[in-house]
Amino acid sequence: MLRLLVALSAVPVILVGCSAMGVPASNDPATKLRQANELFVKEDRPLPAERLIQEALDIYEKNGDQLGVAEAYRKFGFFYRSTAVERWEKVYRAETGFFDKSVTFDTRFEKSAEYFEKSARTFEKAGVLDRAVNAEFNEGITFALASKPASACEAYDKSSVMYRHAQESAPNEKPELPPGVKSFDELVAKFKAKVPCGS
Repeated sequence: MLRLLVALSAVPVILVGCSAMGVPASNDPATKLRQANELFVKEDRPLPAERLIQEALDIYEKNGDQLGVAEAYRKFGFFYRSTAVERWEKVYRAETGFFDKSVTFDTRFEKSAEYFEKSARTFEKAGVLDRAVNAEFNEGITFALASKPASACEAYDKSSVMYRHAQESAPNEKPELPPGVKSFDELVAKFKAKVPCGS
């Protein structure tokens, strides 16, 4: 099934050793991503989430699991633009900052968009086009949040093109859309109108 819902997740986690405090330790990267998502979306604990996502990414890369790598990239995209990270601004502006020292609080949206783009390309290369559409669309959302309308509109357009490719490869699949939205084109149009994008 084409899963195109706009996921707005985020990941916070406080780690002790290799695990977040209060989070059962696991060597399974998919479990790490689920734990991270729970931490930054529901528990407002972004600090350990970043490390859990990185741990999952490292395992996927070591195992040569490209779909796992793409999913970890996508999770980083959600993480860096999350409200949990925003609420912890003082901590991220401090010397400790992010686990990934190439990211600052002011560049978090750029990093989010970068990870969504990497996720989209990796999913596309693997032929998993529905997830590529989702990553591309979320890249557009990130650019819109960063007040970069031209980049947002470009990403939305790319998601539409990718969606048509996905439909061509699986014409009988129906997209999973937010309530009240009848088509992916309608969804994209709604988000482009918010930017707004030109004609």
